[in-house]
Amino acid sequence: MDLDRDYEDRYVKLNNSHFIGWYDAQHLLPIYKLLSDSQKSSNLGEIGLYRGASVIPLLLCARKGEKVIGVDFYSHTPKDAENSKNILSGSSEKSTLYAHLQHVFSDDYIDRFVLLDRDSQQMIPADLCEPINGGNYRLFSVDGLHTVEATYVDLGNAYHVLSEDGVIIVDDYMHSTSYPGVRAGVDKFMRKFTSALRLVFVGYNKAMFCRPEYFEKYYTMIRDFTDNNAIYRKSDSWCRHDLFVDAKQFSAACYRDGTW
Repeated sequence: MDLDRDYEDRYVKLNNSHFIGWYDAQHLLPIYKLLSDSQKSSNLGEIGLYRGASVIPLLLCARKGEKVIGVDFYSHTPKDAENSKNILSGSSEKSTLYAHLQHVFSDDYIDRFVLLDRDSQQMIPADLCEPINGGNYRLFSVDGLHTVEATYVDLGNAYHVLSEDGVIIVDDYMHSTSYPGVRAGVDKFMRKFTSALRLVFVGYNKAMFCRPEYFEKYYTMIRDFTDNNAIYRKSDSWCRHDLFVDAKQFSAACYRDGTW
């Protein structure tokens, strides 16, 4: 069996049989790989690792010579901890993360992964660039504290280290009832930096953003790859264009007449 395929099969089985976090591998992995295969070599990163559910897919996309940088506060108390519903990390979870990595990958493959045990809200873009020798990131997942300020800071840092053809993936954007801070933090960033990023896809608990000059490329790729319908978002001034969504993401509470 091809080694990469073997790693992927191990991850899917692990994700199905253990609680390592919520990640729809069946639908998201193909989209991650679709985007990844079209990008120039760079690095990959995630803020908010927990037990590894969404950083392992980034490792599955990593090429030889690329690094996957993960940020989480396993040994630290985050700045906005008292306001967050997403305080899940700790020393035991750090051990669980590495156990899951070792379950899926060989030791030499895990060497592509670098953990920054820090509060992401206290970081600046240079802190993310340091472990990759001043490079940038082509795929970056934001899944940290689900507060307004934390999401705003994490998204801003991710944007400033994003490669030209990079994609930022934000978790729980559509969970406006359970995690209103995520959506509010994203909207705060997008309203302040209206031309920085464009929302290209929403589905399977993720929202994906790219630079405006790459929107048509990724929009077309996802359109041709999926069966989803384009939906026009009207509710925010920063997003007035077609994008692709997964219809299951919406309910009567958050989607009416093409607006959410």
